[in-house]
Amino acid sequence: MGAREDTTIPGLVVAGVAKARTGMILAAEEALAAIGRQPRRRQRKYEADIAVLTASIAGARGEWGTVVRELEPLTIAGRTSFVVYRLPIRWLVAEALENLGRDEEAAAAYELVIDPLRLRGIGYLVRPSYVALAHCRLAPLYARLGRPDEARRHWQSAQAMITTPDPVYRELLATARAAVAVASGRPSDGHSQN
Repeated sequence: MGAREDTTIPGLVVAGVAKARTGMILAAEEALAAIGRQPRRRQRKYEADIAVLTASIAGARGEWGTVVRELEPLTIAGRTSFVVYRLPIRWLVAEALENLGRDEEAAAAYELVIDPLRLRGIGYLVRPSYVALAHCRLAPLYARLGRPDEARRHWQSAQAMITTPDPVYRELLATARAAVAVASGRPSDGHSQN
């Protein structure tokens, strides 16, 4: 006999967010629908977490405006989530703003990912991963915004934090390095041009 599925609201939120992040939109919607069948008094306690699941589904569909609308108020203030915490919320908002082409706002949102403001509990434990990724995203953003010094600073921070990169991190670091090189007017491969 296998393990039983967690049908509590926190369990459904975690499963639904994970499914949305991996593109399994229908399964994430089923988790949200199962939450909707729970008593309203239980749902009220997890309103912020349910908003994160709703926004995660919207993000998986490419509905980035909905993500910003649902989650931006929760990045610093508002009801805290019990399951997801603030860092994933901040990340999803930054990612949404970047996908909307709102680079200046996206840069500010990724900077907020780096900032420990109003984090608590598990947020501190997972923070290094988010910070390293935020540095990787900020380097090309600042390069596009014409701010090569800030782009270089974030690329150097990412490089210092990610000492043994896996293939995904290697690609992110290479993208950041190339963006910094272009913004600085240098070739990205480290070789001089003839």
